[in-house]
Amino acid sequence: MTSLPPQPLSPLDGRYRPAVSSLADYLSEAGLNRARVEVEVEWLLALTDRSLLGTSPVSAADKTRLRALYTEFGQAEIDWLADREANKARRQGGRIPRPRTARAPRSRRGRRADAFRV
Repeated sequence: MTSLPPQPLSPLDGRYRPAVSSLADYLSEAGLNRARVEVEVEWLLALTDRSLLGTSPVSAADKTRLRALYTEFGQAEIDWLADREANKARRQGGRIPRPRTARAPRSRRGRRADAFRV
């Protein structure tokens, strides 16, 4: 597996950099993205090896090419993903979508049923 270019990890990158530099390949955003690609590729290969969901087995050459997506993951792929994520954020108007949460039930007077009453 190729080593990723230096990535900021956390405030530990300062004076503790020598002690934690080897973790950057695993705990940085680039390391996370490489691990995500690895999981997706291996999941696809597991499905095709078992001919699940209407798939057929993949040739050994194709398996090698697919695995190269994460074993040769480097700066070009990091830049490509960063560009895609920036474009996605721009399309969303720079806002982060928030998940909807359930609201507490209301009483007949319009107050929350669980509201503190004095």
